Amino acid sequence: MDEKEFEVTQPKFHRFLSHAFKQGRVSQAYMLYGSPRCNFLETSHFLAKSLFCQKGGLACGTCQECTRFDQNVHPDFLEVDGFGGNVKKGDIENIRDFFAMSSVENGTKRGAYLISECGNMTEEAANSLLKFLEEPALGITAILTTSNIEGVLPTLVSRCETIKLEPLPREKVFAYLSKNQAPELSYFLSDYSGDKERLDKIANDEGYRTSVALANDFILSMGQGRQAAAFTLLNAAAADLPGSQCYNWFYGNVSRFLGDAIAQTGLFGPYGNVIKAFGLKHKRLAGMMATFLAESIRMSGANLSFTGVLAQLAQMLLRKDL
Repeated sequence: MDEKEFEVTQPKFHRFLSHAFKQGRVSQAYMLYGSPRCNFLETSHFLAKSLFCQKGGLACGTCQECTRFDQNVHPDFLEVDGFGGNVKKGDIENIRDFFAMSSVENGTKRGAYLISECGNMTEEAANSLLKFLEEPALGITAILTTSNIEGVLPTLVSRCETIKLEPLPREKVFAYLSKNQAPELSYFLSDYSGDKERLDKIANDEGYRTSVALANDFILSMGQGRQAAAFTLLNAAAADLPGSQCYNWFYGNVSRFLGDAIAQTGLFGPYGNVIKAFGLKHKRLAGMMATFLAESIRMSGANLSFTGVLAQLAQMLLRKDL
């Protein structure tokens, strides 16, 4: 990301940060929050790169420090990714030890670290980070991101400059993905993330692609009636999905369709006609199914039966009172 893209995708943050840098007011810690469709990773990297830029102000993209950052070889930047799992206390201790050593060995005056999806920190990790922030090291800036700020320790939030990012339009995410991916996969991922790196990674995951194929079969069967859709779900129960993560992807994909049917959104994709028809005719059913899937995702750690979940959905489809 360069400054132009930063200004286009995050205009409010661009104005805020430009003014702050001109005034020489860099916060000890930033917490970027918002919808999952925000470009958290790209915006965080641009912020970190700006902290190191030799020309002052927002990242120029051409100086030695910016170049090293873009090449992923900057010695004073550390990144912990909580997007795919929990951030543990040891991860925070590694950050503290890293800067304790680098400040001595390199004589640096500026350092930064990024913790993505900080809401996925364990309680021990959050308390350890809070202590680290309460005893700030000179010149070290924390950048935290979360798509669920309500799930972050309130005292941790209070220690940060909180910045709400603007989500990218789904149509824009869909258009980006459609350049290299099938329209069905692009539709399901259009609300997954605003970061190209994360989108590209999951788009090429075989487990995710299998979950998309199953969700696609289900949605297309809706056009043949609710009985056909129920039969398709029961067939999907026999699919060889490699683990609970793939189950959750499938639930999430179907939930996305149901949410669009209820709100009559997502009509830009390949399922526009089905979304419109199902939502107008079966809004109450869509709501019940979406609620049940949300609970199934929340309870995924309890090893719920994939077959059982799909059987419950099939029963809802066959109910004549809905």
